Amino acid sequence: MKSSYALQGKTVVLTGAAGGIGQGLAQAFAAQGVRLLLLDRVAAPLQALADSLAGHAEVTTAVCDLGDDAQVAALATRLQSQWGRVDVLVNNAGVEYPTPIDSPAPDAMARWASLLDNNV
Repeated sequence: MKSSYALQGKTVVLTGAAGGIGQGLAQAFAAQGVRLLLLDRVAAPLQALADSLAGHAEVTTAVCDLGDDAQVAALATRLQSQWGRVDVLVNNAGVEYPTPIDSPAPDAMARWASLLDNNV
């Protein structure tokens, strides 16, 4: 017997959906009958995931770099016009790479900014 969490018909936005944890979350939400917007930076695995969830939930995908303000703003406009609201937002997207605070590399601050833009 499947558990019900009263999510049927709710709008769920899931960032970082194409990766391992994101895929698992997408499958769990789809099983609850939500309207699901899957976001990731890479189109092919995102679409493959959406195809695998067809018939379980209303699934839409969007390729979006969360560090790009214009892409995020366009996505918000799309969400508003398509569904009118977001009930659940899962900020699953995240990256980690070496960013030593005392790095003398000329791109050190840009790397820190990129890491924060994506993860925060």
